[in-house]
Amino acid sequence: MEKVYLATTALEETWDNNADKIVFLGSQCKLYPKRESYKSDKYIDLQPLWDSQEKIEKAAFECQEIFEKKLTQMTKVYNEIFDIDEDELYYNKIFGYWLLDFINNMYDKYYSIKYAKSIYSDFYTSVLNENKYFVPHDYNEYVMNSIDDAYSFQLYSMVVRFLNISNVTIESKVNFYQNVLKKNNSTKQKILSIFSSGMNFLFQKKKIIITVPGFNDITIKEIIVLLIKSKFKIVFDNFDIQDSYFKKSNLERNQLRNLLNDFDEFDEILNEAISMNIPKVYYEYFLHYREIVKSDKKRESNVYFTSNAHYSSTYFMYKVAAEKKSKLLIMQHGGGYGIYKLNFGQYWEVKIADIFYSFGWNNKSNIKYLSPSKFVKKYFRKDNDNQILYISNTVSRYLRHFNGYGFFGDGLEELYINERIRFLNTLNKKIDIKIRMFPSDHYKLYEKQRIEINNFSNVYFDDYQKSFYESLLSCKLHVTDITMTTFLEALVFNIPTICFCPNLNNNMSDDSKYFLELLIKNNILFLDSKKAAEHINIIYNNIDSWWQSTEVQNAKDKFCFQYARNSENWVDEWLKEFNNILDENARD
Repeated sequence: MEKVYLATTALEETWDNNADKIVFLGSQCKLYPKRESYKSDKYIDLQPLWDSQEKIEKAAFECQEIFEKKLTQMTKVYNEIFDIDEDELYYNKIFGYWLLDFINNMYDKYYSIKYAKSIYSDFYTSVLNENKYFVPHDYNEYVMNSIDDAYSFQLYSMVVRFLNISNVTIESKVNFYQNVLKKNNSTKQKILSIFSSGMNFLFQKKKIIITVPGFNDITIKEIIVLLIKSKFKIVFDNFDIQDSYFKKSNLERNQLRNLLNDFDEFDEILNEAISMNIPKVYYEYFLHYREIVKSDKKRESNVYFTSNAHYSSTYFMYKVAAEKKSKLLIMQHGGGYGIYKLNFGQYWEVKIADIFYSFGWNNKSNIKYLSPSKFVKKYFRKDNDNQILYISNTVSRYLRHFNGYGFFGDGLEELYINERIRFLNTLNKKIDIKIRMFPSDHYKLYEKQRIEINNFSNVYFDDYQKSFYESLLSCKLHVTDITMTTFLEALVFNIPTICFCPNLNNNMSDDSKYFLELLIKNNILFLDSKKAAEHINIIYNNIDSWWQSTEVQNAKDKFCFQYARNSENWVDEWLKEFNNILDENARD
C-alpha cells in the first residue's frame, strides 16, 4: 500500500522523506528558494482550499459569529474563575483582538486538515511532542509566532491529534520566538510624558491621554501647540510598563478548558486550543494586571485617544477596560479601512471604540471623520533621483485571518509573488527601481531572496540611509502593491503613484467601488501587474503629462477626500472634538 505523508509546514526536518508520496497542505510548506526541488512525481500540491472570494467571505463572517459566541462564553467563564462581575466589553478590550485573530487562525487550520482528509483518507503526518508546546506571553509574541513555521506546526498538531489522524510524534526541538518585547520609551518621550502629566496636575481637573505610538509624526512644535491650546488637558503617555513588574498566578489551564462548553466539533478543538494557547498576560497574569491598573491613579483619564495601543499595549488594554466611565477614542492607523469588504481590524476596533475616527469614510453611527496628523505635509518635494520607489508589501506564508487585502496564505501568497515578478519582468530594464520594505519586517530578508533569485539587473534594495519620507519625496515615481498607508500618504503628498493589486476587484466595499474605479480609469490603480508596468514604460519619460492632467488630479483628490482627507488645521479640530467630548462626559 502506498504511504502518503501530509506536510503541514516548511519544517523539512519534521517530514517523513521515506514516504512514497508527500502531499503539501498548502504553499506555506515550500520555501520559495527550494520550490524547484519539489517538482518530481513524489510531491503533490493540494488545490487551495480558500480559492474563491465567496469562500473567504463565508469563512470571515463565520469567524465573526463564532467570536461573538465565544466572547459571551468566555465572559461567563472568566467571571466564574476569578469571582468577579465584568461585562463582555471589558473582556473584549483586554483580549478580544487576540481571540478574534486566534479563531480565524484555528478555523483555517481545522478546515484545511479536514479538506486534506477528504481527499487522502489514509494519509499520515507529523505532530509536535505535547511537552514542547509553547504558550505566547502576549499578543505581540503571538503574532510573531503565528506567521512562522514552529507555532503553526504546533497548531496543526493539535488539530491532527483531535481528529485522530495517524501521526508520528516529533521529539526534536523547534524554535519559537520568545521575549518579543516592545521598545522602551525614548528619553524625549519620557520627558514629554512627565512634563505633560505635571502640567495637567497643576492646571487641570480634566484629562485626555494620548498614546504617542501611531502619532510619531507629530512634531515637537505641534506637541507644544497642542499642550498650550488645550490648557494642558492633554497628557502624552505610552503606557510603557514592563511585564516583569507583574506577578504570575498559579492557575491551572485545565480549569479554563473544563468550563468552556462545546457547541460542535470545531468548537471543541477551539476550546482545547484556547485553553492551551491564550497568552499568559490574559490568564496567569490577569489578576495582577487587574489590581495594578485599578490602583494606578496617575493614568486615570476622562478620555483615552490612540491609534494602535488598543492591541499592542497590554497595560493600555487593561486600563481602558477598567475605566468604565471614560471614553475610548480610536484613530484609524492605516490604509484599507472603508475600502475592503473584509477588514479584520476595522470590524473589531469599531466594536470597542466609543468613537472611531476615520480618514474620511463613514458607514456606522460611531464612526466620524477627524483629520489625521500624518497627512499634513511637513516635508518639501525634492528634485527627483530619477528612480522608481517600490514600497513592497510582505505576505505571510500562513493565513492568520480572513481579510480583504487581496493576498494571504494557501496559494494566494504565491500569486502575490508571481504578480510582483510579472511586474518586474514587464518593466523596461532601463528603468531603475528601488525596493523598500519595512525595516523591522520579519520576512524582509526572505522577500529579498525572492527577488534576487530572478536576477533583475535594474532592481536593488533600499539601504535605509534615508527616512521613508525622504525617499518618497525624492523619487520620480512611487509604486506599491497594496492600498495601505504609504499609498494614501503618497497620494496626499501628490507624489506620482501607481498601485497594482490584482486581487482587489472582488474585495471592494460597496461604498469604495466608485472611488476605486476612478483610480482605475485614470491609471493610478491597476488590477493587473503587467498592465501597470506597461503604463509606466509609456509615461516614464514624461510622468507629469499624465500625473498633472486635470482628470488624474480630480480622480486622486476625490479618492483622498473619502479615504485620506487632510487638514492644515488638524490641531484646532482635535481640540474642538476633545472639548466637546469632555463637555458630554461632564453632562453624563
